[in-house]
Amino acid sequence: METLERMGTRGDLEGCEIFIFTDNMVSEAVAAKGSSKSKLLYELVVRVYKLEMRYECRIQFIHVAGSRMIAQGTDGDMYEGVMRRESMLSHVPLHLNAIERSSALLDWIFSWASKFGNEVENLSPQDWCERGHDFDGR
Repeated sequence: METLERMGTRGDLEGCEIFIFTDNMVSEAVAAKGSSKSKLLYELVVRVYKLEMRYECRIQFIHVAGSRMIAQGTDGDMYEGVMRRESMLSHVPLHLNAIERSSALLDWIFSWASKFGNEVENLSPQDWCERGHDFDGR
């Protein structure tokens, strides 16, 4: 938080979207919920909201597995991941959709959806507006 606050003071946050990746599920949940009974976590949320309002930025907390944090080099051996000149983005696959990240996901969806007699169709982003709302008459 202190680093983000300094960035705001320097003018480096205005209009930016900041992603904070954490393996701490409580911090991520509190940020998503917007409140906490814990005084310290509540104060953290307030600081985040103040930064967002003051500098017109968006700060998002994203939960990642601890094993991913270790592979990236944040936790554990500091000579792993990015310290070995691996791209940070190779550890943060935001460019992949859920099915691209898990080859078993679509089969799993088909397995339980078919039990209820539902027809499942895997749409591309280009199909979401028209086909997803049956505008093309199918």
